[in-house]
Amino acid sequence: MAILFAGHETTSKTFLSALLHLKRNPHVEKKLRQEFNEVLLENGKFTVHDLDSIICNDKLEELEYLTYFIKEVLRHDPPAARSLGYIAKSKFKLGDVFVPKGQVLVLNVLCSHYDEKQWREPMKFIPERFDPSSEYFRTPEGKPRDPLAWAPFTFGPRTCMGRALALMELKILMIYFMLSIDYEIDDETLKNDNVSYAILSPFALDIKITKVFA
Repeated sequence: MAILFAGHETTSKTFLSALLHLKRNPHVEKKLRQEFNEVLLENGKFTVHDLDSIICNDKLEELEYLTYFIKEVLRHDPPAARSLGYIAKSKFKLGDVFVPKGQVLVLNVLCSHYDEKQWREPMKFIPERFDPSSEYFRTPEGKPRDPLAWAPFTFGPRTCMGRALALMELKILMIYFMLSIDYEIDDETLKNDNVSYAILSPFALDIKITKVFA
């Protein structure tokens, strides 16, 4: 049950963020649809029954830009802005800070995701940050990025149990949604930078379906 809750809660919030970012960045949506056309629409059509073959034939792994897109959504708007608490089992120093035994520590995920030392233009939505061939894959100084700079599920032995499930669900949701319909989001929502879909977010996302693909 814990895995199902963790995976579904993460997925639902991230999916809303993904829909919003697509309409805020039309060039990203165009590139994503182009990848779907090249990898998935071999016969020019798509139905829900095709999802089984896509999963079984490892087609999901071929959708590289979709992976970059989802990772950037999770960087830009992580469902949880901070980790759960970690209790220090013994005293130690964290940099120049002394941490006593029993102290509760919390990872600020947003700080890591917007660290200007790790990310080029961190406020911008750029899926290519996760493409090894892109200049955005490296730090502003051109160095390899710290592997812990991206931590929407945290990391280590206590990483989010729903990680694998959430990522798979997100890919399937994006495929079926984008190949089934097109939609619009009102300008007020698109221009409001304060809209966020983290866990317990008060915001809703209203969309208008403009086209249904047969």
